Amino acid sequence: MLEKYYETSFFHGDSNIDFIGKINDEVYGVKCIKGSWDDKIHLKDIEGFIGEMKNRNIHEGIIVTNSNFDQDIKEHIDYMMMDFEYIKHVLKEIGEFPTKEDVEDLIISEHETRKKRYKRGF
Repeated sequence: MLEKYYETSFFHGDSNIDFIGKINDEVYGVKCIKGSWDDKIHLKDIEGFIGEMKNRNIHEGIIVTNSNFDQDIKEHIDYMMMDFEYIKHVLKEIGEFPTKEDVEDLIISEHETRKKRYKRGF
């Protein structure tokens, strides 16, 4: 998603920085955090990322989550923060946002897969 949106390439980082890439000649570190819908990402959740960014002298960062950010992060860091709503915006911009039909097909497919799994169990 980020590669297509920024028209660039990202490469795997390490345990604290998931991806590293260049956007407009600036090096960016990327951290991806998966959580439940009602979770909030807190500053303590990205301490390792912040430390590794400093160690590698990377000044620009993007934090991506499928949930939301707590206010403490917004007040203490200058990295770009992409929450669920921002991800939807990016997906629409790059033409990757699923249509209603795509979602319905996925739901039906998942349902069929589960039915087959349950039948095998009996």
